Amino acid sequence: MDSFLELENNNLSQVPESAGYSRQRLSPRRSNPAYLHLVELREALNLHKTSEKISIFDYGCAGSPHRSLFPNSYIRVIPSGR
Repeated sequence: MDSFLELENNNLSQVPESAGYSRQRLSPRRSNPAYLHLVELREALNLHKTSEKISIFDYGCAGSPHRSLFPNSYIRVIPSGR
């Protein structure tokens, strides 16, 4: 793992994100093949959402679509394939 991004207070200037990516992950359409997975993931993460300053290690998802559930977090992102 030779590459990672560190996000503090959701500074997303380094995050490669296409328009609508977070919306697709947080509010997927029922026609999305991953709909059930994404809805269940969001519900599980909602149980742990917090405004506290916490550290999060996010492996495999450079866009960190669930960062809005942890607005004051420090996120260390390691995109898969790196």
